[in-house]
Amino acid sequence: MKVTAAAAGTTIRRPPAWILALVWTLTWTFTLWALIAPRGLLARERRGIHLGVIPISNFSSDAGYTLGVLSQRFDYGEGIEPAPGARPFQSLLTLQATYATLGPRDAWLSYEAFLDRSLDPLGWRVAFDAYAMESEYQRYYGLGPDTVRLSSLESEGFYYYDRRTYLLSGAIRKRVPSLAGVDLQLSAAQVATRSDPGSRTESQYEQDFGAGALSQTYTQVSLKGIWERRNSEFIPTRGSYLMASLGGAPAAGWSRLDLDVRRYFEILPARSLWLASQLRYTGTSEDTPLQEKARLGSLGTFRGVALNRYLSNHSASLRNELRSIWLSGSPFGFPLKIGSGVFIDAGRIAPEASGLSQSPTRLSWGFALFGSYFTDDFLGSADFGFSRGERSMYLRLGHAF
Repeated sequence: MKVTAAAAGTTIRRPPAWILALVWTLTWTFTLWALIAPRGLLARERRGIHLGVIPISNFSSDAGYTLGVLSQRFDYGEGIEPAPGARPFQSLLTLQATYATLGPRDAWLSYEAFLDRSLDPLGWRVAFDAYAMESEYQRYYGLGPDTVRLSSLESEGFYYYDRRTYLLSGAIRKRVPSLAGVDLQLSAAQVATRSDPGSRTESQYEQDFGAGALSQTYTQVSLKGIWERRNSEFIPTRGSYLMASLGGAPAAGWSRLDLDVRRYFEILPARSLWLASQLRYTGTSEDTPLQEKARLGSLGTFRGVALNRYLSNHSASLRNELRSIWLSGSPFGFPLKIGSGVFIDAGRIAPEASGLSQSPTRLSWGFALFGSYFTDDFLGSADFGFSRGERSMYLRLGHAF
């Protein structure tokens, strides 16, 4: 790896993608992983307590090289079998801390649990999160659908600014049979952010927002409706997922609407071949903070272009991925699965909702490699996305959607 310093930023020339994918896969596979069942021996079934600790050693085009650690504690109780709408666990505790060369330094603590101990999906479900992040490489290319990205300016730090974020949140969720089995979730979060151009004397952010620091503290609330009918929350191959969320910060005068529709079509049984599709829309008010704006770009919205590549008030995207698991076995007594997929992502973004029909359609395409070991609920993936004049790579945990 060769690293060269630019005037006000950093350019990293990375090794070939296949080397990064191989190193990451080996790191993830041969990591300490403990499974503790009520009967004391290593267990393959989803029963009892499953503990996992892995180092995070990966790369993404949005954050550069990332190092860290992830620890998870799954409690499956007396045993859980995946079924449409069924609960995926009794409780899940997650601890994560990472450092990225061109991205954030962050720490995340999350706890999610069902308050009752039965498998009844009608039970109450609660979640709590604490998150802290600071980054000297927050990306900003401007607002609107026609922003320009030049590699020469990016290497000089023109598209970066500094941001710190601190968040505490809680949520409670319950299925309501009288609403066609929709889960209602009410959440609240206290958020504090601070943004400024940092040491960069000239940047896109400074041109648009000035050289001074911008601090914001707000209480964000949201009401979310979730229709969960997938056969798994982690590796779904059939079923549907619908989500509608209306939220914002009433005291600060801004709001946000999110719609997310996912459908999984099983073409061949036993995870041999299936199609995953996602339709997504985000609409925000004019005064919505920059970090809450609608966007296209990143693994979570539109692969193939950089994080926050397009920011505005309204965005819509359609993503399709054909997936297949083509190798499975039980080396060393643990279940192993390896698969791949090909995808096409399309999206539009505009300042006004009516402008989405006239906005240019952005396209990206690519392929994904993924696999699971020890348990189905711990999935590692590598996504390679391409767009006109741009490309992105993500090594991560879980599917893109």
